[in-house]
Amino acid sequence: MFVESIGINPAASRVAGLHERLITVCVYGFCGLTAGVAGLVISSNVKSADGNNAGMLLELDAILAVVLGGTALTGGRFSLAGSVIGALIIQTLTSTIYSIGVPPRSTSSSRRRWCSS
Repeated sequence: MFVESIGINPAASRVAGLHERLITVCVYGFCGLTAGVAGLVISSNVKSADGNNAGMLLELDAILAVVLGGTALTGGRFSLAGSVIGALIIQTLTSTIYSIGVPPRSTSSSRRRWCSS
């Protein structure tokens, strides 16, 4: 809630007694740490540190998970729990597609085809 208040009105947050600079630095540090961990997980999944292909089209999976969670693409209110449920649905689909033997190159297209129907 502090991060949201700083993003909406930093001056009012400062007047309310929040340490705006400290919270901003902590949030950026946390985002950097989680991005580093995600990079390690992706590179271990691909079994290489290929900067050109690792994580390719992963942003589309994130958007699909959020939309499956009930968030409108036009903006407005969102549900974090719904987004997590959407991510779990995407991961379940990915695991199922891999377990039935579909080649990894065609997993993204088959997931999107399933979710669009």
